[in-house]
Amino acid sequence: MTVLSTAPAEKRSQDDERGDSNSNSNSKRIKLSSPNSSSSNSSFSSKMIIQLAKSAIASLDQNNDSKSNSSNSSIYDDSPIEALANTISLPSNNIKAINSQNLSLLISQLTSEIARFDSRNALPLINSILKLNWIYHSSQHSHFNKHYATFLVILVSTIPSWWNQVATKIILDFNKSDPKTLSSHHDTLKRLISLAPTSSNYLPKLLKSHYPNKNSPKEDHVFYVQNILYVSDYYNVLTNHIWNLIIENFVKLDVEFQNQIDEIDDDDLSEVLGIEEEDDDDEEDGEDDLSDIDDHDQSDIDSQSDGEDDQDMDDDDDDNDENPINTVEDHIIDSDNEDAEKVNKIKKVKVIKQVKFAGLDDEEKEEDNDKKNIVDNTIHSDDEQFDDEMLDNEADYTIELESLSELSAKIDNLLSYILEYLKPKLSVESLESGHGIPIFNALINSFRNIVIPTHGTKATQYIIFYASQQQPELIDAFLVALFEIVFNTGNISSDSPRNSSDRININLNNKVIGMQYIAGFVARAKMVSDMQIASVVTFLVDYCTAYMEEHSDDDDYDDENNENNNNNNTNSLSSRSNSGNNERKNFNPAKHALFYSLIQALMYIICFRKNSLNKEKSNLNLNNTNNNEIDNKTGWVASLDKFFTRVIISKYDPLRWCNETVVLIFSRVAQSEGICYTWSVIERIRRERVGRVNNTSSNNTNNNDTNNNNNNNNGSSIDENTNDRTSTASSMSSVGTTQSSMRATQEFLDLIAFFPFDPLLLKKSRVSVENLYVEWASNDDDDDDDSVNDETD
Repeated sequence: MTVLSTAPAEKRSQDDERGDSNSNSNSKRIKLSSPNSSSSNSSFSSKMIIQLAKSAIASLDQNNDSKSNSSNSSIYDDSPIEALANTISLPSNNIKAINSQNLSLLISQLTSEIARFDSRNALPLINSILKLNWIYHSSQHSHFNKHYATFLVILVSTIPSWWNQVATKIILDFNKSDPKTLSSHHDTLKRLISLAPTSSNYLPKLLKSHYPNKNSPKEDHVFYVQNILYVSDYYNVLTNHIWNLIIENFVKLDVEFQNQIDEIDDDDLSEVLGIEEEDDDDEEDGEDDLSDIDDHDQSDIDSQSDGEDDQDMDDDDDDNDENPINTVEDHIIDSDNEDAEKVNKIKKVKVIKQVKFAGLDDEEKEEDNDKKNIVDNTIHSDDEQFDDEMLDNEADYTIELESLSELSAKIDNLLSYILEYLKPKLSVESLESGHGIPIFNALINSFRNIVIPTHGTKATQYIIFYASQQQPELIDAFLVALFEIVFNTGNISSDSPRNSSDRININLNNKVIGMQYIAGFVARAKMVSDMQIASVVTFLVDYCTAYMEEHSDDDDYDDENNENNNNNNTNSLSSRSNSGNNERKNFNPAKHALFYSLIQALMYIICFRKNSLNKEKSNLNLNNTNNNEIDNKTGWVASLDKFFTRVIISKYDPLRWCNETVVLIFSRVAQSEGICYTWSVIERIRRERVGRVNNTSSNNTNNNDTNNNNNNNNGSSIDENTNDRTSTASSMSSVGTTQSSMRATQEFLDLIAFFPFDPLLLKKSRVSVENLYVEWASNDDDDDDDSVNDETD
């Protein structure tokens, strides 16, 4: 059975072509079948297009099917409307396709008869029109845009059930071009919204379902974001939803970006991201990132404790300057370690090859020669396998580099556009008119609900970082939102786990991360005023002071087996010390996670903003400042010197549990600025850590009696002198040796080791934020290092 998909006129022309090629009428029909040829050879003239449209519309009034109902019929002909639909659906490069000019004329003819399209028979024709390439035909014929948009609007106004399909048609083109090119699309969507306001409830779902996936080209992402932001400009109801959608998908790219960075060698990272030259310039200017000089400062501590001379100190500095500065927060694992192990294995195998088989009889020699050949073959096979593996690893690594380069370019272009879009939207005029306020509120909501619960993002947070610094009032609003996250007890979202312990953990994690955002923003945001810095620091100092007083009598230790012995949780510290059982007590820093995050935040802020916190160096107006905020004797906001002198020798021992790099840099700054002296405490902690490792190794071979004696001694030292910081720290250092406590401690340390506003690893975007960003600059000179050495020795 043969089914003819073309119109009867076309079938006749094909038959005539095969039959009498000299017939004039047949020649005309053949010429009419080539619409994309020149005007003299065009198969579809304007009159023919009009006739086809009228014929198709007339067929809608006939109450019959397009196919014969006769069961004996073996050949079926398409109805005129189906034939027209099939012709419209032909790709533009098909010789029988209708050109853009004739399509424009055809759609114009059909528009006037849309009222007759409310029929099942018209579905093929409407669907074929909706599938037309709007952008392509608009570029081919100037009037197509107008006629096509008019058809869509009248279709929806006449038959509202087509609203969803027409809106989908428009949104599907959002990733193909910018809003200026798609102006007719947006004008049509505006009219659709005005025609059926209730139907616009489908828009959020449509925008989300057609958002490009993370593997789509960067152009798709940028174009789509440009268009949906333009939608939010003329349809403000969707502002919050659109920004949530953008941030949600941007976070997916950001997390993938972080995962790929972890797999890339440090030496290749700057080159792949295209920031190598800029990093070299920063290094020449003496600028460095706070989180990247851990090794240098640790060498300072080692030289102080071991009594090294100043020359050794200078050598360490020189060595550090020769190495490129890392802008990545975490140390990247050396990708060659695994290959080095394989090389060693091969070398060990080759040693067998060099063994000489001497002093053996002929039979033994033959047997050993066979063994030797087997060994040689094995070595050769291993060599080939190793080479293949090396080549595979290199190929995979090259693919990873290319993937990271593409992903970074995608995020960079997207972030650059978002920042460019926000600048005029958050101007004074925009805020006063009320247009900018919904945008900033939407950013705050997205930050609270999406960014805060996502740990480890690298670039997403710079959207709110940039937006909030456009106006001083926005800085206050962002800080208020952060303080609500940290200090509001009811900030768990409705979709959080129902289990109470899980909800508490999520809430605590959000508080700690929120505190890190406060520290990072106050330290890194250049537009934050001295008064705002002083207010934040004063609040944090007051909170920490009140916390220490409130929890001074708390039992800060957990039993080793507390998960299996919940009934013992009510026992006091002294009763457990004298109980004589085999339970070991572990100091649990996670109990005070928020407190430690506050102390670390204060240290981090001081490292960057020490001048703003000193009345002699800052622009603080003492007449307008609360007397409690500034110590008139020392000149430090909130008496920071007295506060840290007290807190570092408290039972909480914050220098042990805060991030080591922050502690080391803070110690240098505190020493040079006269805030407090911490090197002796740091050195004591370092010795205790070394001793704890040695004790852990030796305890594996000792009996339980020795362990019990050590625990009893540590407990008695706390009871005998609770004010002695050395005894207290020693007892703390003796704990945490069990796997459960070590795991909990590591999770806690990982949680507070997040610095959200470390230097941006995106070439274009970092240019946009550089005027709003405080770079780390090490101002310590040799004299400072010498003084530190002298006092430590």
